[in-house]
Amino acid sequence: MANKKTTVSIKVEDLDEAIEKANQLKKLLEEAQKLIDSLAATQIKVY
Repeated sequence: MANKKTTVSIKVEDLDEAIEKANQLKKLLEEAQKLIDSLAATQIKVY
């Protein structure tokens, strides 16, 4: 997997909100990674 750096900026009003958004983002990224891994596995099987 190519290692790409992505910068995400989120405007936050307070620290609690920042932490909550960061946790949500982390969950989304983990789900996205699972999908990517799943797709990669599927591609390997197909070809």
